[in-house]
Amino acid sequence: MRVAANGAEGDVTRTILFFGDSNTRGYGVGREHRYAAHVEAALAPAMGADWRFAVSGADSDFRVIPERLYRAVAKHRPDILVWQCPTGPAAHFVQYPPWLRPLRAAYNTLFRWRRELGIRVEQVRAEPALSSRRDVLYDGLYVDALYRWRPAAWPGTRHVNGWLAARYGVVVKATRERYLELIERHRERLRVESGARLLFLGLVPHSDYMYPGYGARVTAWSRDLAALLHHPEDGSVYVDLYTPLAAHPRRHLLHDGAHLAADGHRRVAELVIPALLPLMRACERAA
Repeated sequence: MRVAANGAEGDVTRTILFFGDSNTRGYGVGREHRYAAHVEAALAPAMGADWRFAVSGADSDFRVIPERLYRAVAKHRPDILVWQCPTGPAAHFVQYPPWLRPLRAAYNTLFRWRRELGIRVEQVRAEPALSSRRDVLYDGLYVDALYRWRPAAWPGTRHVNGWLAARYGVVVKATRERYLELIERHRERLRVESGARLLFLGLVPHSDYMYPGYGARVTAWSRDLAALLHHPEDGSVYVDLYTPLAAHPRRHLLHDGAHLAADGHRRVAELVIPALLPLMRACERAA
C-alpha cells in the first residue's frame, strides 16, 4: 500500500503485482496483449487511481525465482500478489540418445540462424521506442513464426519426441513432492514478509509433442496445488489454468507449445478477474 503523492488523509493507492515466467511478461504476443494488461484494462476504469498494476518475473526455475520474487515484492509492496506457478519444473526434456546428437547439432545451428533473422526482422517492424534488441527479445513476437516450421509442430513428425521419451526417458527437473514443497515454502515466506493477499495461477498448458507426459503430470499436480493453495479464508486463492486452456490448445498456445497465444492471454484474464475482485474488495474493507 502506498500513500498518494499529495499525502491527503485516506488517499491511498493499492498495488496488484503480477509475477511469473515468460508467459506473464507476454513473451510471444507482446506486453500490450499479456493477461495482466487485459486485467488492468478491464478493472482500471472502475478503480481509478485507487489501484496500480505492476508486472515482474523470472525464468521458470526455482533456482532463480527467489531473488527476483522477493526483490519485486520489496519494490512494489503489493496488497495483492498474483503469482503464476512456474511451468518449467514440470516440463521435462527428452533424454536424446547419443546417435541423434549430430543431427540435433546441425538443426540447432539452423535454428539459431533463423532466430537471429526473426529478431532482426522484428527490430525493423517495431516502433522506434521498442526496437532495441532487448525490447524485441522481451516481447518475443518472432517466436510463433520461428517454431511454426519446427518438426515437433508438423503432423508427420510431431510424435517423435514421445517415441524417444518412451525409449530413452526424460530429464526430470522436479518431482511432484519437491515442487509442492517449494511452492509451500514460498507461500509461507510471502505471508510473513509481505502480508499481501495471494492469488496463485495454476500451470499453463504445454504441448505434449514438445514435452511428452506434461499433460498427465500437470493434471495430477494441479489437484495437489489446489488443495495446498486454495484457502480463501486465509487470503490465499488458487485458480486452475490448465483445464480450461488445455481444452483448446491450438487456440490458446503458440506453435512453440509453451507460450500463450493472444486468445490464451484473454482467457487467462477472464479466469483471473472473478478471483481478483473479492481480494480487492477485502483490501478496501481492511483499510
